Amino acid sequence: VMFMQAGFAMVESGCCRAKNVQNILMKNLVDVCIGTMCWWAWGWTLAYGIADGDNHAFANSNQFFGMGFTEATPDGIFTPSEYMVGWFFQWAFCSAAA
Repeated sequence: VMFMQAGFAMVESGCCRAKNVQNILMKNLVDVCIGTMCWWAWGWTLAYGIADGDNHAFANSNQFFGMGFTEATPDGIFTPSEYMVGWFFQWAFCSAAA
């Protein structure tokens, strides 16, 4: 799914004049970058936010801006949580849909 962006770029580049190809490729790159930042900041939480125990299952303050994606051990080593894999997988769909 992630490589669909490259396919979209090739389709759009093939459907326009040669002088516009650079603009199309830049538009696709900016689309992925802005989509990724929005998905990281708000999208994941709105779609998959964790309930905090107070029966607030939708869009809590949990996991905004990637909070809770790493876990610290007592000796100060950060390890990724299982949410990072899910975030990346769903990000691929988010960027393809943008």
